This record gives sequence, structure tokens and C-alpha cells, in this order.
Amino acid sequence: MSVNELLDANRKFLDSGRINQLKFKPFSGWVVISCMSEKLADLLEESLGFERGEALFIRTAGAAFTKYDNSIERSVAIAIFKKDAVKIAVVGHSDCSSASDVFSITEAMKKHNIPRSAVPDDVREWMGLISNPEENVRQLVRTLRNSSVVPVSVEIHGFMLDTKTGKLTHIVSAMQEKELKKEDIHIAELEIKSPVAFKADRFEHSSDTTTANFSDTPPAIDISADRPKTAKYTQPKPAQYNPPPVPKPQPRYQPQDPVPLEPKPVQQAKPKISVEASDDPFQEMLDKLKRDRFKKS
Repeated sequence: MSVNELLDANRKFLDSGRINQLKFKPFSGWVVISCMSEKLADLLEESLGFERGEALFIRTAGAAFTKYDNSIERSVAIAIFKKDAVKIAVVGHSDCSSASDVFSITEAMKKHNIPRSAVPDDVREWMGLISNPEENVRQLVRTLRNSSVVPVSVEIHGFMLDTKTGKLTHIVSAMQEKELKKEDIHIAELEIKSPVAFKADRFEHSSDTTTANFSDTPPAIDISADRPKTAKYTQPKPAQYNPPPVPKPQPRYQPQDPVPLEPKPVQQAKPKISVEASDDPFQEMLDKLKRDRFKKS
């Protein structure tokens, strides 16, 4: 369909006067989050039983919440604070095209001359590609329940819609009583116990495959019995600290008893050699030599 064909269709719509025949029902408080697939056009509203104006619809690729895009959380917050929404329905569907592999996406980018560097490294996370539509519904329900902008009084439910039969299956719910504080909510990791049933702190997986009736209030899940009781915290007493004994300071110089000095040995005087005078000249010469030797010694 070209642009001119779109404009021609609009002129026919204006000439028919159908704009004056459109009626809106009062808002029921429901917000429906679903995929943008063309398979859900008209099918989603009719299968849920909503008429025009009764619900707000948020549609994204795969109804996936990623770290690169918070449009779902932002739209839900506006619906709650501007439209007084009180219930959220996350609806996944069969044959979702978002449940595809990364290779097909990157190959399509090449055909359109889009470089790989144009998107972050994690293409699956950025594109919001999902491997399991039913598990994606549970993940989005848990993410919204943990969101800081979604009050705990808002009910959050997850469903799967079969696009071939139109059957709606309730798979998960996350609700909290109003008197519970946000910081008291304990979010446990989803533990799948069997293919058809699992149970967590605030999640209940039902094997019931009956079609959901939105005219009635969904059954609330009592989590008070399953929630583990937290023991009262008592602060442990600090251990008594016994400091080690401090040694007494020792003086740098300690006077000692004086050591008695030993007396120096007394040197004995060398004996003098007495030479008697002699009238013999030879003897006199010998005596002189002895005296000289004695002096030198």
C-alpha cells in the first residue's frame, strides 16, 4: 500500500462518518503488555474481551524488557500514575518472530548495508530476541514486580495466547498485599520444579489451561504461608578484648658496678754493673766496652 492509498483510505473513512460512531468504554484499570506482531491485530482485544477504551495497550518487539530500552517500565509508570491502572497483563503469543537467532538478524543487516558496529556487541540483548516466549513472560512479570516505580498494590499477571486457536492460558501471577512494605518483599529466583508447575516466593505457575475471564477478579495468591519466616536479628556482642601487658620501659644506660683496677706490675730496676778501675790499659778498654754495651741495652 502506497502513501496515496493510505490517504485515499482516510478520505473514505471521513466520508463515511464512522468517526462519530466510535464509542469508548470507561477505563477498567487494566494495562496489557504484548508483542507488536501483526498476528495480534484485533485478535488481542477480542480474545481478552476488552472493548475500546477499557484497557491500555503497550506493544513492543517480543514484549521484551532489556537494559537498552526501558520503554515498557516508563509506559507502565505513566499508566499507573496518570490513568490509575491497578492491574497488568503480560501476554506472550505462539509463533513469535522475536524468538529467532542472532545470525538471521546480522545477515539481514548486511543486506541493508548496516555495519555490525552500529549495534552493541550483545545483539540478542539489544534486539530483545527471546528463546522461549513463555519464559520471557515470566521474566517480564518478575522484572515489573521488582521495579521501583511499580507499587506493590498493583497486580501483575502473565498469559500465553495461541494465535491459531485464540486460547488464553494463565501461567504466572505476582501480587503483594498493600500492607507489605517494598523493602520487605523477598524476590526468589524462579525454580522450575516440573514442566507444568513451579513455585517461588511470589509466583505461582498453574497447569490450568482454561480460558481466563477478565470480567472477574483474578484469584489472589496467598504468599504468607509459603514465605519463610525470617528470624529476629540480634546483634552479636563484641568479643572482650584483653590487651597484652605493656613491658616496663628500660633505661638506655644501666650503671654497672665498677671493675676494680688491677695494679700495674712494678718493673724491677736493672742491676748496675760495677767496673772497678784497673791500671791495665787493656782491661780498661774492655771495661769501657762493657759500659757502652750496658748503656745501649
